Amino acid sequence: MTTLLVTAVALMTTLTTGPGHKEPSIENLGWLKGNWSCPQFGGIFEEHWIGPSGGTMQGCGKLVVDGKTAFMEYMSLESENGVITMWMLLGAPSKGEKKGVPFRMTSLTGNKAVFENPANEFPSKITYELEQKERLACSIEGMQQGKHTVEKFAFRPIK
Repeated sequence: MTTLLVTAVALMTTLTTGPGHKEPSIENLGWLKGNWSCPQFGGIFEEHWIGPSGGTMQGCGKLVVDGKTAFMEYMSLESENGVITMWMLLGAPSKGEKKGVPFRMTSLTGNKAVFENPANEFPSKITYELEQKERLACSIEGMQQGKHTVEKFAFRPIK
């Protein structure tokens, strides 16, 4: 299964970039950099992305509801053997042992990146798109309670 997934990711990356194009690098995702927020789940969801350097990017997010943190996430973008992976760690590190979940980048077109992990129920697909300088769209989708679910985030820069 792992070999099949890696082969599928390599093929999709080749199809996305086309012949004669350089493989995408972390630097191609620099448009994620910044401090973003949006109203979500009865509170304010924030994501903070550090720009690319050293071949990686890092991000973190949190949901604040009624003045209290209700959720946290930590992300890293890393490249290995030409495949970019978003590693996600969900929840507060202080709340027990955590393990990162990998999402392989399957598409990068301009300012739109898609990351997927078909083995993970929710999310199994994460899409980021810089729609305008002042708007970062994110959607996460997958199966929840037997139904395909999509959650959308309309981030704006934090000023």
